[in-house]
Amino acid sequence: MREKVVRFAKLFGAGLLVGAADIVPGISGGTVAFIIGIYEELLQALASFNAKAFSLLLSFQLKAFFNAVRWQFLLAVILGVSSSFVVLASCFTYLLNHELYRTYLYAMFMGLVIGSTIFCIKQLSEYTYAIFFSFILGAGIAFFLSGSTLSSFAVRKSEPLFDVPYEKVFIQDKIRLEHTQNYDQKNQRLVNVPQSALSGMVAKKYLTKESLVLSHETNQEIVVGELLYHADTPVVDFWVVICGMLAISAMLLPGISGSYLLTILGMYGYILGALVDLVSGLKLGFFDSAAFRIIASMLVGIVIGASLFSHVVRYLLRTYRD
Repeated sequence: MREKVVRFAKLFGAGLLVGAADIVPGISGGTVAFIIGIYEELLQALASFNAKAFSLLLSFQLKAFFNAVRWQFLLAVILGVSSSFVVLASCFTYLLNHELYRTYLYAMFMGLVIGSTIFCIKQLSEYTYAIFFSFILGAGIAFFLSGSTLSSFAVRKSEPLFDVPYEKVFIQDKIRLEHTQNYDQKNQRLVNVPQSALSGMVAKKYLTKESLVLSHETNQEIVVGELLYHADTPVVDFWVVICGMLAISAMLLPGISGSYLLTILGMYGYILGALVDLVSGLKLGFFDSAAFRIIASMLVGIVIGASLFSHVVRYLLRTYRD
């Protein structure tokens, strides 16, 4: 029993380190898992969730399902990763929204990318033209994806945007708001606020149902209460699901960061902000449904991506490791 507790604690600690790496765009959680020695076991545990295991689950053979999968290992690691996300999300949100600290943070990300690159280079058994071509191809794809084309998905075009006046209820968060990227200090208002975010702002008492917001499209004032019942937040956001699949696929590869990939896709701040809103809301005693839907969509993508891509990574590492 004691050995199981000690092992669980070690895996939980490993999960904390992997989660801390995953939340930072630049350093790979897969790299950290590789360094601390749980990478191969992590892939095996994820790969245990195969078609046979899911068939057992769907047929409600729960005992057989839990015997077939490495759930104890994954539970300890996932709890550690989740704890890191919850604890560090607010910290990184503040740094990313601060005009000066954001510069330092991205400079640190660049250093972490360089360090991860050197680490991966040292794992190569030989240096060939094919490997050099692969490196150039990967760098080229990353550079191509780093444009603004995909970033438009971060705020869905189908969702109306509003400018929210800086009211007295905001005073308690004045410092934080003034360092927010979409805060217009000259006109004292938040700009480009999605309609689905208004319900959370009312719940946190940043706004009231009687408050007036300005339509970004028509420039007309609208009462917030009229918008709350028409907010169109999808139950499952398929773009967020796809981003979750891509992010976990990157996280499983030593050397490439899932958070970095989310940054390329323009979704890092969006997902991180939803996580912060959900946690902050629970602390204040209310449930932010819009934030929950975003996080839930992300988790669906992570589960699908991890189940599928773990098999691909194991095959590639066995066959084409370099």
